[in-house]
Amino acid sequence: MDGESRALYGCLLQDVVSEARGQRGLLGILLIASFARGDALPGSDLDLRLYFAPGHTRRFAAEMREGILIERGSADVESARAKLATNPMEVYAYLDGCILYDPEGVIVQLVSEARALFAAYRTPEKERSESAYWLVQDYETFSERDKCGSYAHP
Repeated sequence: MDGESRALYGCLLQDVVSEARGQRGLLGILLIASFARGDALPGSDLDLRLYFAPGHTRRFAAEMREGILIERGSADVESARAKLATNPMEVYAYLDGCILYDPEGVIVQLVSEARALFAAYRTPEKERSESAYWLVQDYETFSERDKCGSYAHP
């Protein structure tokens, strides 16, 4: 991404964070997805999660600013913690995320919990068996095609 695009995104993030900080009950803001991972392209959207005290959450919001889509999801901390505990893929938002605002350390705590869950995660036996079945099927398919000199997937 060129310097001009970076500057635009930086200004947009500053504006959004500044506006959000004025919301009652706000505890923190986490930048997630491609921009947080560092693999955003020009035109990529900005994905934010806003964390609120119980009873202060907001609806999902999406808007265009300067031709950039900005999406804001929100949750209270306990709902976010419950989602983290029940959805293994949820850890990646925290592992890849970039904390933009966290005066009370609630997002730091969620990131710590995500790291612990990630370190302890083991793929359930049923999923391992199902994956093994499909891997063996693909291996056998590709092995047969190798013998014929064809590498195209069916």
